[in-house]
Amino acid sequence: MSKSECPSEIEIRLSLVDNCLPNIERQFFTDVNYRHEHNQTTYFDTPEAYLWGHGVECRIRRSAKGIIQTVKHADPNLATFTRTESEIELEIDQLSLDHLRECLPEAAREGLDESRIAPVFLTDVQRRRRIIEHRGARIEAALDIGRIVSGSQHTDICELELELKDGSPAALADAALDLLRSTPAQLQTAGKAARGFRLLSGALPEPVFAQKISVAPETYLPDTVAAMLRSALVHALANHDALVETDDVEAVHQMRVGLRRLRAIISAFKPVLHSGSAEQLMDETKRFFTLLGDVREADVFLEETLPQFPDDVFGPEIKTALSTEVDRFRKAARRDVHDFATGPAFARLIIGWYGWIEGGGWLRSERPIDRLLQMRPVGDFAVGRLHKMRSRLRKAGRQAMKGPVDDWHIARIAAKKLRYAGAPLQAVTAGSARKDNLAEKRLAKLQDALGSFNDLCTVGPFLRKVGEQVPASRRQSFMENAAFCDGWTQAESRHVVSRLEQTWGRFELAMDEWS
Repeated sequence: MSKSECPSEIEIRLSLVDNCLPNIERQFFTDVNYRHEHNQTTYFDTPEAYLWGHGVECRIRRSAKGIIQTVKHADPNLATFTRTESEIELEIDQLSLDHLRECLPEAAREGLDESRIAPVFLTDVQRRRRIIEHRGARIEAALDIGRIVSGSQHTDICELELELKDGSPAALADAALDLLRSTPAQLQTAGKAARGFRLLSGALPEPVFAQKISVAPETYLPDTVAAMLRSALVHALANHDALVETDDVEAVHQMRVGLRRLRAIISAFKPVLHSGSAEQLMDETKRFFTLLGDVREADVFLEETLPQFPDDVFGPEIKTALSTEVDRFRKAARRDVHDFATGPAFARLIIGWYGWIEGGGWLRSERPIDRLLQMRPVGDFAVGRLHKMRSRLRKAGRQAMKGPVDDWHIARIAAKKLRYAGAPLQAVTAGSARKDNLAEKRLAKLQDALGSFNDLCTVGPFLRKVGEQVPASRRQSFMENAAFCDGWTQAESRHVVSRLEQTWGRFELAMDEWS
């Protein structure tokens, strides 16, 4: 058995919908410089998908080239579009447990009953592939047309895979973006294995929560920034399938959290970043974030705000009229999110961020201090940056304690920046774990309280936005109800401020220890 291992696979998959296929065929596969092959692949796992549950994909592929066993691992610590991959050539069509065992992550080794591993589904694919050159990189373009089969169930495959063979990931991203300028393809975030296991189980994708990232204080600044940006983008993209295939409100929330983390990390390291180079990406992210925000606002109103309205003030007719129109608004907003997330705009957004992150040209270098910081541990930067962010929040909170109600909105933004942008910085500063934990918990409670306050204050603007989409025959009645709600929530928000002041006081005590 000859064995060759590749440490990682970097691959962007595009789903070819509508009229994409003819364009791809003309662009890549009209001359003789491509290979055609028929691949039949069997995927292995236990009946309860133990391997897949640990992020491991195990398969045997049969083609004219021979029999190849591949084990891949989706490690959340790796960059977007990257997985570990190990391949061996088999002499016979029989799973090598030794190879599988070598490739398993530590967490998957204990508890695996190897005797229960068996074929679970297969793919049958006609593949055309060729090597293209782009900005000094060698990229394999593979067009796959076929299907995934599990028992009597099957689903079709029609996609283009762009796999980096040699060169920079930024060049791979640029090649994909260049293709998307002429071909309105979708980003295929679920690989064949993921789609096969969903076909097998009938389960829908679930929301994915952020993985905690740990960076040593002595890590150099460029490595830290890259790791944190990658983590945020991986988190956002991991929620794509649940966002488009389910109506789970948590999927919307986690996609927003992932994108917010990405923006917050850029904000945290703003003094040392060329953030202007990502201005277009930031604008497009904001556009998508706004679409997600419309869904989120509707969910908050229906699930949290509306139930707070007292029955003796708001009769059932008013509540029903409000919920009916807000639900209608939510469904329209949900369609807008789905259309964006399944279209070429989302593909360009994610691939654009990937190329920007992996390109690595985002650190300032024009001043001597900029070049010096690149060679310094991130802990040195984080301490000073956190101090400034905490000082801004303290100033905003103290101003809110003695100023008008609107000042709490300024404090809310400062708290949000400290929580999201400060979290990665806090992770690399050395301090008392007990004190840090207390302050972080109180910061989370403060932000939650500020968020609830903001939800009440934004009821009026939100309902006016809903009112713009209410049919003319019902609009006047709806807007009257909306104005009544706005008056009640504005009055209620003033009562919330007294509780907010208590929450702020507890947080500021923790900040004294934090500092």
